[in-house]
Amino acid sequence: MMPVAPQDKPGDKALLKCLADYSVRLKTQKVKQVWHNFRRSNCGKKWFAELLKSYGKRCAYCDHCPAW
Repeated sequence: MMPVAPQDKPGDKALLKCLADYSVRLKTQKVKQVWHNFRRSNCGKKWFAELLKSYGKRCAYCDHCPAW
């Protein structure tokens, strides 16, 4: 596992609201469907960009650098 330091939340309030909305959906919808919709949404794309900006292109779990 690659050691990483926790990062601050992104400052984008619209992104944070969107993430909260998807968290609520998990209470009534299947996780797989919520995840599928999230990954394809603008919110999911923004969140993924924030993760790349914060941690780079290496997986924090396995330290593998996937082929993007």
